[in-house]
Amino acid sequence: MTGKQSKNGLARMSSALGAVALIGAGLAGGVGVWAAEPIAPTLQTPTIHVLPWNGAKGAVSFTFDDGDKSQLSQAIPELDKRKIRATFFLHIGAIDDFGPWKQADAAGHEIGSHGVTHKHITPADEERDVSLANTTLVDTFGHPIWSFAYPFCEAPASLQQWVGKFHIVARGGGGSGKEPDWLNLPAFIATADKEIGPYQTAINEALGNGSWSVFMFHGIGWGTGGLTVKTATLAAVLDYVQGKDLWVAPFGEVGAYARAQQIVEKAPAKTANNGTTWEWTVPAVFPKGVVLKIKVDSGKQLAQKEFVIKPDANGICLLRFDDGSASVK
Repeated sequence: MTGKQSKNGLARMSSALGAVALIGAGLAGGVGVWAAEPIAPTLQTPTIHVLPWNGAKGAVSFTFDDGDKSQLSQAIPELDKRKIRATFFLHIGAIDDFGPWKQADAAGHEIGSHGVTHKHITPADEERDVSLANTTLVDTFGHPIWSFAYPFCEAPASLQQWVGKFHIVARGGGGSGKEPDWLNLPAFIATADKEIGPYQTAINEALGNGSWSVFMFHGIGWGTGGLTVKTATLAAVLDYVQGKDLWVAPFGEVGAYARAQQIVEKAPAKTANNGTTWEWTVPAVFPKGVVLKIKVDSGKQLAQKEFVIKPDANGICLLRFDDGSASVK
């Protein structure tokens, strides 16, 4: 559900090879600009270059709020038809039957938390709202819930602290500064009056700028509210994103990759006679099995846990973020 946000609601986050750079909308109203400085290696230090967005030119995530039943009957069939996985933010007080959502989860869609009752969360209710929603969803779906969406896009610092205890990324109303605010990322708000053009612009910017466009949908097909989008419009957007060099994946999945990339690229290098080693700390709250696509300097070998990682035909190696270290010799 939306609250105060930029006029166009567009989220754009970009990342250059070997350096994290996340760029917010910066358009009418603006939602902040992020640009982390590149890591500049010396001539004597071999480097590992993380390929942003899982090796694609950009990323797109489709998110749906409130657990509206029209998402089950209208959105999911359109997504599944095109083999696109999305994120569904559920507020547990509105769900009378989790069965269909369990099926969506089993099909590869992400389930995220949207709180308990979708009210304006007061400071006194922050802990209960975040923790109860998380506990209920974890118990229901049998796995951690990695992402969160703030009701009404209201994300005060105190609420973000509670969200960060259970989730790795959260969609809010935007952020600012040189570092990405992982617990308050912006989104493009889909509304009834938007035709296909603005969606195409956001998708093209992701492709052209090496960025991440996050879309926020609510009702699909049913009703007359300002946030209800026609099924045909959603279908046209999903058609438009296909066949492009874009990583189209759930919000939490893209966020985990981007956070892991940032952590690896900030890891200090220790150089000895036999090569260079990077060590990083994996956050306590983080999904297991995140793998980064990377390239190393010509003539160098990447290793983790003493095992050499051989590149594929395109020179790409798969780095296991869980290992907490890597070396190049």
